[in-house]
Amino acid sequence: MLLFTIDTLGNASQLELAEQFAERLHNLTAKVDNGFANNTTAFITVPEAVSVTSNGATLTVAFEKPGVASQYWGESYGHTIQLVPPTEAGTYSLLIQLIGEELHLTFTAAIHL
Repeated sequence: MLLFTIDTLGNASQLELAEQFAERLHNLTAKVDNGFANNTTAFITVPEAVSVTSNGATLTVAFEKPGVASQYWGESYGHTIQLVPPTEAGTYSLLIQLIGEELHLTFTAAIHL
């Protein structure tokens, strides 16, 4: 019973981190999409079991972990999205640019010294 409780709490924490990541990513993307800035850069930590995908003007963050119900946070924007997604969990430099009629989102792994 104790191990089940610890797993459940750990999964809940991972889900909360994924939700916070999705919220931050969508807020930063909306800032550029809505014209508040032509570009923005931020350091952002991608949690375990999280992926980022795009399809047309829709950006989706997925939390998918075996044994846990999957969660998705998607938003549609006014511009088509070109995405260079994160490849694994970790800290990234995220550059969001409006180039012509496209939002370019580029995740670059941060260098740890």
